[in-house]
Amino acid sequence: MMDIRLLNLKMKKEVVIKNIDEWTTGVFENGVLIRTHSVAPSGGNETWKEYDRNGNIIHSRNSQGYEDWRVYDERGNEVFKRNSEGFVRWREYDEFNREVHYMDSTGCEKWRMYTEDEEIFHYRISDGHERWVVYDKNGEEVYSLNNKGNFRYISKINER
Repeated sequence: MMDIRLLNLKMKKEVVIKNIDEWTTGVFENGVLIRTHSVAPSGGNETWKEYDRNGNIIHSRNSQGYEDWRVYDERGNEVFKRNSEGFVRWREYDEFNREVHYMDSTGCEKWRMYTEDEEIFHYRISDGHERWVVYDKNGEEVYSLNNKGNFRYISKINER
């Protein structure tokens, strides 16, 4: 019977990668990166990161005490993030993986709606400022309006 410790050693592989400005050690399980540790030689800053099976960062921390935690949906979209400084954000996506709602702990909130030809973007920040923007199917702004009544229309004249 095989020793379980030997099996674990065979399934885990440690790789050292040297980058231009730091040393990074990566730990792989079954060919998937699950953890990194980086040290920047110039400043001595260290960073530790943990990854899910899809390569998304789920936890990171550095030697200055900063940490963040992230959660992803089944399609790999970040849906939640919280950090050690108290910042929190939530995101929602439609069936095409487009962000439709964003909200964070600073009071910022954003909504997006999509039609076949347009993207309609609305955001509100904690100081009460609101803005609506309509983009065409190429992602270019067509017009915008803010809560102070300022309206802007952008005319697209095709030169022939």
